[in-house]
Amino acid sequence: MKIAQEGDRIVVHLLGMFDDGFIFDNTTNSSPYEFLLTDEELLPGLKENIIGMKIGEKRNFSIEPEQAYGLHNPDFILLVDRKDLVFDIEPEPGDIVELQLPSGELITVEVVQNQEDEVLIDANHPYVGKSLSFEVELIDIIEHD
Repeated sequence: MKIAQEGDRIVVHLLGMFDDGFIFDNTTNSSPYEFLLTDEELLPGLKENIIGMKIGEKRNFSIEPEQAYGLHNPDFILLVDRKDLVFDIEPEPGDIVELQLPSGELITVEVVQNQEDEVLIDANHPYVGKSLSFEVELIDIIEHD
């Protein structure tokens, strides 16, 4: 029987929840995800818990913030020009808007405070600082070369 190893392409059904039970991801009634079992494609704690699984196996586990999206980084609280934000209506503190980077890429940020020509934003990932719980079923393994 195949066992998931680092570098394998895997197919999984996944249910992801916060500690309060809020479901942030669920493929159980849709198409499964296909990932490369590497740090570049998966959260470190998710990858560590999938390695060693057999096809058809199900696992329930939790990962701490350090193995998920990390801890809140105060360096990601930034004062940006209003013209760099993308929004349809005047944003209020707590609103989620997009920030256009110099490369043209858009990232999602949270408005902390409005000022006349600038906006104080939090560019930390929305799941930063949160412990995550997962139910994972390994559907298939496509071995690496």
